[in-house]
Amino acid sequence: MSSCMEELSTLVRTEASSTALKFLDLMIGGFEAEELELIVPSPGPKTHVFVFVRDGGSWTEVKSCVQEDGGQLRLKLPAGPLRHIAIAFIP
Repeated sequence: MSSCMEELSTLVRTEASSTALKFLDLMIGGFEAEELELIVPSPGPKTHVFVFVRDGGSWTEVKSCVQEDGGQLRLKLPAGPLRHIAIAFIP
């Protein structure tokens, strides 16, 4: 996760001053499935998507959970007990 945070920090300092960063901050829980699928419009070309789950007091990146599908993003998110999930869209 530290490499992702370093990349995010670099993008914020260099490129993001003229663009808006977008975030989704979610609390998900109580579902019987182990995984939930969230479909959101793609924020644009060359956008990096990072998904983090708060686990035991620290944030952990969820890798390989984002798929592009015809102008939309399919996010496969962990379900189960209550989870705090943050999704960052970085131009």
